[in-house]
This record gives sequence, structure tokens and C-alpha cells, in this order.
Amino acid sequence: MNTWKEAGRGRKNCPACNIYVAVRASKCVCDHQFYATKPKPKREEDEIKDTIEFPAGACPSELTGTDRATVLAWCRDIWVHYQHQKQKIAISALRYYVRHFYNIASEEYKIVCSHINTLENSRSIDV
Repeated sequence: MNTWKEAGRGRKNCPACNIYVAVRASKCVCDHQFYATKPKPKREEDEIKDTIEFPAGACPSELTGTDRATVLAWCRDIWVHYQHQKQKIAISALRYYVRHFYNIASEEYKIVCSHINTLENSRSIDV
């Protein structure tokens, strides 16, 4: 490793031994470490990869009505089902499951999705 006694372009000062080393050096000859290694913070994009957006197979719970209480209870049942499998489910996946019970162009589908959208706005599945 190159070291210098005076400052210059491309050099940085080591606070431990007061010599100059290359700017890209992460460690000095005196074993002073310039950059502490920190764990990378978890990004939201990483969490999205763990979340099921479009589930495969049949819906794990039967949707029996379009009123708010029934829809929210149904959402909670599905959420609990995926919690037991150590998985997360997105709000969009709940809307996807509604298609198993109601035609996408029907009024019932729109009503159920409007109840699900209230969950998305509150960011909670608590019923």
C-alpha cells in the first residue's frame, strides 16, 4: 500500500497515524478502518418481493356477501391463512381473489373492491 507524508490529490489523512493513504483505501497500514461495515437497511422493494401479488390456486376462504363486515372478515381470514404459512399477501391479491366469486364487470365486484380499498387506505387488515 502506498503511503505519503503530505496531502495531495487522491489522498486522505489517517486520523490514527497521521499519514496519507489512497482515497479508495478502506484500511490504513496501521489497521485503522475508514469505513465501518454496516448492514444494509431493508428496502421496501425487498419486502415487495416477499409479498404475494397474484396468488395461485383457489381462494382459501369463501366470500359469502358484499356487505362491509363480511368482506373485512373474509380479508382477515385470507390474511390469517397466509400468516400461518409465513407469507404476506398484498391488498391487490385480495381484489384478485374477488374475481373467483363475482364477475369483474358486476356491481358486486365493484362494491367488494371498494371495501377492500378502505383497507389499502388504512394500511391495515384489522377488522
